[in-house]
Amino acid sequence: MTPSDNQASERPNWLMVCRAHGRLMCDYCNVSYDVFERDERRLQNSQWVQITSRSYTSNYGTREGETSQTDTRSRFRDTLPVSQGYHSPDPPLEAASDPQFDDAEIRQGYERILPTAFIPPAGSTEPDDLFQAKFHLCLSCAEPSYHWVRQDDPKQMLIYTDGACSNNGQLGPQAGWAFVVGPPSFGITGHVSGRLEDKGPIGDEYRQTSNRAELRAVVEALRYRNWAAEGFTSVVIATDSAHVAKGVTRWIRKWLKNGWRASDGPVKNKDMWAMLLEELERCDSLGFEVKLWRIPRKLNRMADEVAKSAAEKDEVRYSYQDIRRTHV
Repeated sequence: MTPSDNQASERPNWLMVCRAHGRLMCDYCNVSYDVFERDERRLQNSQWVQITSRSYTSNYGTREGETSQTDTRSRFRDTLPVSQGYHSPDPPLEAASDPQFDDAEIRQGYERILPTAFIPPAGSTEPDDLFQAKFHLCLSCAEPSYHWVRQDDPKQMLIYTDGACSNNGQLGPQAGWAFVVGPPSFGITGHVSGRLEDKGPIGDEYRQTSNRAELRAVVEALRYRNWAAEGFTSVVIATDSAHVAKGVTRWIRKWLKNGWRASDGPVKNKDMWAMLLEELERCDSLGFEVKLWRIPRKLNRMADEVAKSAAEKDEVRYSYQDIRRTHV
């Protein structure tokens, strides 16, 4: 299906995408925007497009407990050419293997987009001081819900994230992750959660830990949907994890410089850090700013409870599973 001009939106690097979901080839809108490519050579030379075309594409969300059955390893390591888009509604296109994809290229692509720590104004020490649950009408699906929105800036939203792991650092660890975008309303839970898998997005096995679950929660909060298309220009990720907050705003610069090595050896959960950096790159390309706010654990009870509940589920997930978009 060829899109009309009023469905398209131009992003940085001359990229034309669907206005509702920010995608070059959108299976939700059933449209393809490769006909709008202004200059193939300039587009292929764009740093963001090169890096993103070698990895996975966001699928924006799921209801609690639901995941797609698609193994996303091929989306993370192998990709479609940029001119073909990332998804094809019918039939699906097979991803071509890219032998040049390696960690060095990821590092080169991500060094320039790193988030900053959110510093609340004087006198505002808790999220409730700045953000209120406000009625929000989804621009892409026209469904109502409540999101936490900053009182003096309606274009900034807040998302609580958390990870939990029983037997953390011991035998039989079992982890879960969660993020909360708003209070329950209109029959919508307001949160998304899931069990942590044994394998990461590129097929490597990782031990389940609370730190990995915390990272997964932040990644999925950003991937869940195109928040920029919802009318927001920035998001504050509220986490009680010092590992995540300090890691992505401070330590990671040194890790990248040292070839993904920390002071005590190779960086743990490197694949999840790379995913997070890619999501930050994607958000930046959409003009969407991400900030990290480390909050006390007592202020993160909603996400904490949901993450613990997800970790206790009996289901076992071996391979990495991507979440798909739904409404919260």
